[in-house]
Amino acid sequence: MNNLNKYLNYWKKRVNSALKRYLASSDNLSEVIYKAIRYAVFPGGKRFRPILTIASAEICGIDPSKVLPTACAVELIHSYSLVHDDLPSMDNDDYRRNKPSVHRKFNEGMAILTGDALLTKAFEFIAENANIAGISDEKIVEIIKIVARASGADGMVGGQVADTFMINKPGATKTYTSRFVNYVHSHKTGALIEASILAGAVLSGGSREEINALKNYGERIGFAFQIADDMFDVKKDRVNYSDIYGTKKSKRDTNRLIDEAKKSLEIFGSKKEILSLLADYVVTRKN
Repeated sequence: MNNLNKYLNYWKKRVNSALKRYLASSDNLSEVIYKAIRYAVFPGGKRFRPILTIASAEICGIDPSKVLPTACAVELIHSYSLVHDDLPSMDNDDYRRNKPSVHRKFNEGMAILTGDALLTKAFEFIAENANIAGISDEKIVEIIKIVARASGADGMVGGQVADTFMINKPGATKTYTSRFVNYVHSHKTGALIEASILAGAVLSGGSREEINALKNYGERIGFAFQIADDMFDVKKDRVNYSDIYGTKKSKRDTNRLIDEAKKSLEIFGSKKEILSLLADYVVTRKN
């Protein structure tokens, strides 16, 4: 685990340094929105998603520094989702990462615009990745499609809709509710995690076999990540995986998914160490 901790700390610093550079405003008139953007992004969490992009690029044989713009992009999309999740019309959370959420620090309108700015800025970052040697325009187009799908109605937005408006529908049966909890886990959380991994693999020019293996890996750790979150943080006003299936089954399912994810990495041989450790980290991390 020491190898993983060193890896996480090193790349978290690199991602944060890049984000600070990218998110500096050069126009006084736009400084207010950049102030809100930086407030939403920093100090930030573990940078798990960008590190997945970096690790998947590395395992496919490219210098991981070359994918930093896209790695930062997936972190911005994650940050955007948190800003909008916290809004009074969504989860109505006043705090995020032990400080007032964006709509409490600024106001609701600024929080909406901050989320909008983060999402659009992310695609600017992905486009900028085309300026790095060895990254073709064709790969950038493919990444934009992957990330846009993971972020939109077929991904995070669809998952948020199910989470906000369907899971806790009055009179919903357990079967109905479990269907939507599974949908939320694979879309609201899992879709961006999978896209983060695919981004690194595609930009690095990974083979079809490698990309398919990493897709399978991403699907499974994405689902496991949210089940683990449900066990970490049970909200009384929310029905989640643990509520429906119980803690024992939740733990069994999480462990099964992690085992399956690690088996997907076997084609990489000895290069699989970091991604294998990151899979374990999904369930051993502290939320």
